[in-house]
Amino acid sequence: MSLFSAIAIKNGIMPTMITWVPILHFYQPPTQDPRITREVSTQNYVPFLEFLMNHPQIEITINFTGSLLEQLIESGDKIVIDLLKELINRKQIEFVSSPMYHPLLPLVSIETMRRQIGKSSQLIQHTFNVEPIPVLLPPELAITPEMIEHCKGLFTGIIIDESSVTTDWNYVTAPKHSCIFNENTKILPSARGITEILRSYPTIIDPEKFISLLINSSQNAQPIISVNDVELFGHHYDERLNLLETVFNDNRVSILKLSDALPTINCTTEQIKITPSSWSSSHTSEPFSLWANPNNDLQVQYHEFENYVRTLIEKTNLSEMSSQLYEYIAKQFDQGISSCHTYWLSNWPWWHPEIAEKGVQKLISAVRAIPSNDEDKPEAERMFSTLIHDLWVYHWNGNQYPRYKEYDEYRNAFLSKLPDLS
Repeated sequence: MSLFSAIAIKNGIMPTMITWVPILHFYQPPTQDPRITREVSTQNYVPFLEFLMNHPQIEITINFTGSLLEQLIESGDKIVIDLLKELINRKQIEFVSSPMYHPLLPLVSIETMRRQIGKSSQLIQHTFNVEPIPVLLPPELAITPEMIEHCKGLFTGIIIDESSVTTDWNYVTAPKHSCIFNENTKILPSARGITEILRSYPTIIDPEKFISLLINSSQNAQPIISVNDVELFGHHYDERLNLLETVFNDNRVSILKLSDALPTINCTTEQIKITPSSWSSSHTSEPFSLWANPNNDLQVQYHEFENYVRTLIEKTNLSEMSSQLYEYIAKQFDQGISSCHTYWLSNWPWWHPEIAEKGVQKLISAVRAIPSNDEDKPEAERMFSTLIHDLWVYHWNGNQYPRYKEYDEYRNAFLSKLPDLS
């Protein structure tokens, strides 16, 4: 008998079966090297989609970001797109909604959020002749109560991280509520324990132990929603796709698309406080510290520059430019505020000055294309050159290495808390 079965039986719960709603996130940053996108496509996207093709009984929800779809179209990669089209025709997959270029929504304007969500939905509809379901998956699961208020009326559901509604999440218990009814909007917590295990477990996961964890983690027999990067299943971990296949074929686990699961979920009307959160909220008091840490000078500079560029764009008289020019400026700005550019400045442990520099280049390109406000552009150029200088000085001085060591210590402590699933 597994540890999880023993816990369940002790609590008077006999393990039977569970409904799991895994949502898989397909994404590459808008400034990604095309060679890397092709590599991930070959190693991960194609094998995963072919896996679905070979298992027609599996129906699943995915978040296919506009940023990645645009790259595949521009590179002429028809294999992934054709597989997606066939899976859509079979009704095996559905898309949730998300912004085009993966910005951290609590840090952008309402106009930017709506523009990017609209562009992503239009691209999906144009490419696949299908609309995303009206459920929002915020990039990095980053939300604030204010952001949720702005989204009401646009979506019937919003997926959040479990840490937004409880500080007591753990690895062997799913969220108490799979759905929280908030003024006609369904707030859908993603099970933090499940996502952390799939994302971080350092060795091969035993399928039987994972299935027992799924079954016994439910507190009220409600479906369990979880969000993970699809790259975990074949790119980062070779064996994780085999794990999914075993779980998907086990008759104790019912896999549903989100749209099929929602009617079966009992939404609580209990007043539950929603706090700012993201998928990284647990190890820091700052829920967005991987992207906007007030103690990270480079991230602070990046966001100051981003805000300055946005102000210049907002000051511009749109009647002075063609729609084509405006689209170019908006695209450069939107690509420049992708969360990845500041994520790779976090140095926790991720550090990649080239990716951050590409984002800064996008922002200054937007400024240089503005046909007016020339008096404000020297300050933009100063902020641009200072940020580029400072991030490379940080790099060449080796400032990233002490943070690597700090992170290794944190990660070892974190891994020691995971349940034994080997």
